[in-house]
Amino acid sequence: MSPTADFAFKAGRLFHYAFSLRERPAQNSEYAQLIDEYLNHSEMRCIFDQFVEACSLEILEVSSVGVFLCPRVVEQRQGSTFCFRLADYKSFDDPHDRVLHGAIQLVLASYVFPTPERLDDPIDSLGSPVRVSEFVEHLDQLLEQFRQSSNRMPSDNPEEEPVWQQLRAMVLQMPTDTGRQPRHTLTRQVQIACAILEREGLFRKQEARAGDTEKFIPLPQYRVHVRHLADHRRLYQFISRLKGETLNA
Repeated sequence: MSPTADFAFKAGRLFHYAFSLRERPAQNSEYAQLIDEYLNHSEMRCIFDQFVEACSLEILEVSSVGVFLCPRVVEQRQGSTFCFRLADYKSFDDPHDRVLHGAIQLVLASYVFPTPERLDDPIDSLGSPVRVSEFVEHLDQLLEQFRQSSNRMPSDNPEEEPVWQQLRAMVLQMPTDTGRQPRHTLTRQVQIACAILEREGLFRKQEARAGDTEKFIPLPQYRVHVRHLADHRRLYQFISRLKGETLNA
């Protein structure tokens, strides 16, 4: 095999791992070696970058924690093959459930990274762990702040029930006699949100231990994608505006 063909093969393998979010270079020696060759061999880097461009993708991160790609914004509008569809993520029987789930994911991102500066922490650092009960309490308090500032919240349709009010109703619902969480409780919805992030390789679930409850550990992949989607400060400006606060510049 010629050197160019060898680099092309390795670039293809690296592309494969970039779409395997559960793969970790720290646990996969081949993946780690491919990243090292990408960073140190210009010919392989050129082949990989050209392959990414030909597939209408862009590179978010190449480092010791992995390779992260996303569709180009312009291609998303044109239905890129690599665009992530909502149906691939989770099906929603009720459009309200979709909105509520989105609100939970939004607050979850700001919970793990409470300030814009935390998104700029070293890429291999982990986010704050998420314990479902603590996050539900945090979300309940945030919803109360939303309620208090609701008269300042813009709405295109004032007759619609605000999202905070729908979420707040979930908080008031209690588990069944068996202790299982019904589908329409905030605790259950948060569990589903965390489970999806764990399934997609963005969280790692840590089972309950003596003296410590079950928790989800946000992985570097989560930081990369939140950083990209939040455009750093926009996430915090949105949350701050809902709370009726002013975000410091």
